[in-house]
Amino acid sequence: MLTKLPKKIATACWSGLDLHPFLLHFDSALEKEGYRFREHDIDAACSVWSKEIFQDHALEVSVWPDRSSSASGTYSFEVSLDVSSRRQPIIERLLDIRACYGDDPATEVASDICVLSVSFNWLMARWSPALSSFAEAFNRWRNIKNEDYRQHVDDLIHFYQNQGIAFLEMVGSREKLANTLSHIKSFPGSGAGSGPGSARPREYAAVLYADLGQRSKALRELELGLEESIARPVDQRDAARCVFDRYSEWINKN
Repeated sequence: MLTKLPKKIATACWSGLDLHPFLLHFDSALEKEGYRFREHDIDAACSVWSKEIFQDHALEVSVWPDRSSSASGTYSFEVSLDVSSRRQPIIERLLDIRACYGDDPATEVASDICVLSVSFNWLMARWSPALSSFAEAFNRWRNIKNEDYRQHVDDLIHFYQNQGIAFLEMVGSREKLANTLSHIKSFPGSGAGSGPGSARPREYAAVLYADLGQRSKALRELELGLEESIARPVDQRDAARCVFDRYSEWINKN
């Protein structure tokens, strides 16, 4: 159930309305697509909806308001699609992967981790039926009058039912997500604009393949990660070796 915006975000981004009609209408539209409201992230100022796509993994739709461009009585936003995993942090805690990266051991590991993120506006410009340019895609929802919220929710859902559903199909199973992460450099439409992002795609793919019982594929992802670290600074190469050793031991034992 959609909750009220924190006052700071409502004032800065949503004309002071703590239940902006756009968010209310969007919440209702997303519910029909199987999503549930998750949170208003105070630090990031975004609003997040989530839908489980397979065990311990969810697709999240995040609305990012632009506080710098909205005039009085208007609002602006962009949208991202993110795949979050509750499984990944469990394995990272088990293997103490953060020690490989020199993270403070007192730092709490998040309950879920974003393993893949892509700008929905970017998808609108790169995937069929594509808009004419990045400018059209990224300026589509800027300085919208508060009273025009319905047509823009309908517009957003129209694109979700094309590019959004296509993305969901690409990541909608453990094997599909692993394959997408493994081949992230050849993600459809890549080569222009921001494209998809993943902090450590080889690691995430390895865990997914391991959970599928595909040991050779899991180990190959780790090997590729190690090979890709060769050109990096020494500390990053050392981290990659530590990661490789810990995951490999876990995969071989299981």
